[in-house]
Amino acid sequence: MIVEGLKLMLAGMFVVYIFLTALLVMIKISERFFGGEEQPAPRAPSGTDTGRVAAVISAAVSLHMSQKG
Repeated sequence: MIVEGLKLMLAGMFVVYIFLTALLVMIKISERFFGGEEQPAPRAPSGTDTGRVAAVISAAVSLHMSQKG
């Protein structure tokens, strides 16, 4: 009875391993067809006032903390 359970467990693990390997291969293949070139991350405009942004973030955090507790 235990031997049959072990056989079934190993068969299930083998099926899952094969499925995941096939999935990985299919993802790699589709990456070649649909991948395209990576786009660079958007950058903040050079005229951004970082001091004002920091003040707004600080005010939002302070407001959240005062409402929370």
